[in-house]
Parts: sequence; C-alpha cells; structure tokens
Amino acid sequence: MKLFNLFVLTIISITAVFAAEDYEVTYYGCPGECSTQRHASCGVKTYPLDSGGTKYFCAISTKLSHYEKYCSKHVVLMLTDGSKRMLNVKVADTCGNCDRYHIDLSSYSFGDILEMDKGEAEIVFGIYDDDGSKMLGPIYRHLPSSKFGLSEDAFKAAFDANAKRMVKGHENKSDFNASETGAVTTTTTTTIVFTTISGVATPTLLNNGTIVDTPNNSTTKSVPKKPEEKKPEDKKTTTVPQVVKEEEDDGETPTVGIITALGGGILGAAGIGLLIMKKRSPGTYEDMKQKFPEAFNQVKRGLTRRATSLKRSVTRRPAPAPVSTEV
Repeated sequence: MKLFNLFVLTIISITAVFAAEDYEVTYYGCPGECSTQRHASCGVKTYPLDSGGTKYFCAISTKLSHYEKYCSKHVVLMLTDGSKRMLNVKVADTCGNCDRYHIDLSSYSFGDILEMDKGEAEIVFGIYDDDGSKMLGPIYRHLPSSKFGLSEDAFKAAFDANAKRMVKGHENKSDFNASETGAVTTTTTTTIVFTTISGVATPTLLNNGTIVDTPNNSTTKSVPKKPEEKKPEDKKTTTVPQVVKEEEDDGETPTVGIITALGGGILGAAGIGLLIMKKRSPGTYEDMKQKFPEAFNQVKRGLTRRATSLKRSVTRRPAPAPVSTEV
C-alpha cells in the first residue's frame, strides 16, 4: 500500500512538471519527494538535506539561454493575478524537461504565494546578481500593471526597484510596493521673501512656481536701509550768464533775457516765460503785452538791471602798472 501511494505521488509530481507551461511556476522536492532535490546541479545547499540549507530555492530550465551563469543567483517573482506577495529564491538546480521560462519552486517557498493544491500559476520574474543588479527580465506573458493602477513601464520600474531592495536586503518574501521606483529624489530649495501689507505677511516667490502659505505666527523683519550719502555742495560754482537777445519789436528797445545756472529766481523765470511765449505764440504775447503793460515793463527793467550787474561782475579790471623801485 505504501509502495502504491509512493507511485501515485511520483506520477503526480511528474505530471505537474510536464503540464507546466512557459511563464508559469510549479513546485518540487521535500517534504513530498526529497529525491528530486538531491545533488542540485548548482551546488546550493537546500533544506532539509544540507546543514544550513535554504528553504527558498528553485530550478530553472536548461532551455534558457546561458542558464549556467544564473546558478546561485536570485530569481525574484510574483503572480500576475494581482496579489502583492513577492518571493526572492536562489537558483539551486536546473530542469531539462521544463519550458524555457518556467520556474520550479521548492515546496516550502511555493506555499508563500499560492495554495499547494493549485499546483501552478502564471508569474512575472527577473534574475538578479548578489549585489542587486539585474541580469535578466522582467520575463512575462502578461503584466498585472492595470491591477495596481500603473502603466506597463511604471510597473516594470516598480517591480525592478522592489526586487533590488529584496536582494540587497536579503529578504525572501515581501509585498509589492507600487510606489517604489528607485528614482533619485531631487530637492529644490526655494527662497521666499515675506512682505507686510496692512499687517498681513504676504509671500513673494523667487525660485519656482510653488506657493507657500505664510504661517500665522510669522513675523517680518525690517532691514534698515543704508543712508544715502549726500554729495558735497560745490560752493565755488561760478555763475555764467547766457545772453538771449530779442528781436526789435515796434521800435522798442531790445530786451535782454538772462538765464543763469544759479540764482535765476522768480524774475528770471518770468523773463524766460515771456521769451518762449514770444517765439512760439506771437499773437498771445502781443495780447498779454497790451493787457498788462506795467507788468511787462517791470520784468524788462528787472532783467536789464540783472544783466548789467552780471556783466560787471564778470568784467576783469586791468592789472595795475608795476611800481618802479629805482632811485
């Protein structure tokens, strides 16, 4: 009877191997049939046959290109049905009867992702070196990206990041983290200056388009401005008159307008105004002259006196003759 049960178990195990298809996973070995994991071709120690052997191991197909270089490396896999559990197992053996992309898990590790009586399931997997660098993959028939709300590229990036983390951290099982991408995060420093308007601190953004609210207890520091330096006055400025001659008008004595760099005063401004009016609007000038003759005469007399005074101040007297000292 025991021999019959052993025969049936052997037939079931062989049938499971040959029934498995590409991109699928099955299981083999202890405790049901330990002979299938004896003398593993990759020399990896396996539980319970070897002291300190691992329970998390697998066999890969000899139809896989360059399968020899994947011995003792890491296969990281997960089901494509939307479940999150991921496994990290060592390549301990090879399978000559398996399809190219078939993975044969140890019985101990298979139970971590699927019920044993189901026997097989579709997977996505990759092969990684001990330092976490990817050697092959991801290998798949279908991707479960839509089940996680991801695009195919985003899922591949997340799968790769999760796999590398597991291998480097020596994790045999972990849940898939859809937000893990392994991308480098760049921190941008934004400088904000707060200005106070009617007692309310308002942020002014200097670097990028991010608006940062002002905290309620924020305060604005007033930075004292450096007092402006006053230029020293040049007290030795010499007033140089510029003489503007009017054209003769109705036999009147020519009027002389004096424009000075300093000290023109109200009288000088009035004279300049009359000159500009006469040049640009002769009609208005004549009309004003008729209506306000006394005012016109006063401005003219004042300008004449100022011109005479300025002329005297700039006229140089001849140097006195040298005094003879001869006796």
